[in-house]
Amino acid sequence: MASTIFERAGGFSAVRKIVADFYDRLLDDAALQKYFANIDMARLDAQTRELIEADFVAASRGVAELKGFGACEVFTLVSERPSGR
Repeated sequence: MASTIFERAGGFSAVRKIVADFYDRLLDDAALQKYFANIDMARLDAQTRELIEADFVAASRGVAELKGFGACEVFTLVSERPSGR
């Protein structure tokens, strides 16, 4: 049985699927495509996943804890890291 909120929500694989679906839908929208024309979508996808995962982990205290960092600081830390795991 899953013991944390993050695990009950499907864990890392669920976050990957949700974020990928979100960006697929966003890029399918002709009105929004222009805003992402020069964006490294693989990097944006990875950063978004990592931010969501960090929030779930911090909230559920499941895999690890982020202490002393707010969402802005976590995003900054994630965005400064090289993409990929």
